[in-house]
Amino acid sequence: MRWLLTVAFIPAASLAANAEPNCENPATTYDFNVCGSREVERAQAEMQRYFEAAKSRMQKEEPQAVAALENAQMAWTSYQGMHCGAIYARWQGGTIRGPASVQCAIDLTRQRTHQLWADFLTYPDSTPPLLPEPRK
Repeated sequence: MRWLLTVAFIPAASLAANAEPNCENPATTYDFNVCGSREVERAQAEMQRYFEAAKSRMQKEEPQAVAALENAQMAWTSYQGMHCGAIYARWQGGTIRGPASVQCAIDLTRQRTHQLWADFLTYPDSTPPLLPEPRK
């Protein structure tokens, strides 16, 4: 399911006092905000797992490259925040701003996870990748 909404997303835990959202068929702003935030959290956790695996591989094979990988990840995180923040600002006049920025965060995080996999967790020969290919 595609979520339209914030990099400054609302952590799902902070909304726990309200009724359980309908994530299978979201219809309200509350549903989109909570369910989208949960999806961002899942995507970020998966990306972190792939990043840690990439870093571990680099520490074993190319230890001098670890700092470059960490710097790239910090730069990517900054880019994602600024880009999705711009999406949020673009829709400042409506309730779509939250879902649009959340979807931005999900999309960019999944793209980054896939890029980490392709660049750092696969091999140029027939050796199997260190982790399965993530969805884009």
